[in-house]
Amino acid sequence: MTHASTTRRAGVRAAMAVLGATMAAAVVAEDKVPAGTSFPMGEQHTILDLKPANPKRVFVLEPIFPALVASKVWIIDGAAQKLEATMSAGYTPNFAIAPDQSKLYLFDTYWSMGYRGTRRDVVTIYDGKKLTVDADVDLPGGRFLVVPKKQNAEVSTDGRFVYSYNLAPSTTVSVVDTKSRKVAGEIEVPGCGMILPSGPTRFSAVCSDGTLYTVKFDPATMKTQTMRDGPFFDAENNPV
Repeated sequence: MTHASTTRRAGVRAAMAVLGATMAAAVVAEDKVPAGTSFPMGEQHTILDLKPANPKRVFVLEPIFPALVASKVWIIDGAAQKLEATMSAGYTPNFAIAPDQSKLYLFDTYWSMGYRGTRRDVVTIYDGKKLTVDADVDLPGGRFLVVPKKQNAEVSTDGRFVYSYNLAPSTTVSVVDTKSRKVAGEIEVPGCGMILPSGPTRFSAVCSDGTLYTVKFDPATMKTQTMRDGPFFDAENNPV
């Protein structure tokens, strides 16, 4: 018999001895407890609502690089410098906040087998007070998987639409209607990146030739009007 086998068997015997002693003690304790005795709960879990929104609340998105499939959002009371809550997220998520903080949006990617299998890209809509999930909106066109960047996921100025940037390989923006909780459409932003909301149905993107590409869309038909300004910087020499 090897030394490793001897060690394992000794460990098993020790564990069984501890288990037997614990069970015996439980039986003795049960015999000594008077009938009808009640015990207070030793541990209770209370789920609290977040306090009202305030400008000093801080949201920290942590992709957890050693374990990218299990990201986190830390919600911190900046005034009190205390942790308020945490949220779980998927693979290298993006995060956006409604203007009044009534809704929080995580742009998640999951695989059916944890880190492999069927891929699913979703916008998860959370109640901004209870942090419960209101809905998962699938993104049929996927989303741009890269380290989290603020301008890859944004919210319109009135809070109705949520935008998700794509690069597959064409550059587009998925528009999610938070009322119908569906993807309203895909808008092309040729050769451009980032999402900069500038109105209820308008956003801009910075382009590789130094121009600014602005899109205004009709929510009913998703028809667009576009405008390209610039160039306003030298794309070869100015690292905008």
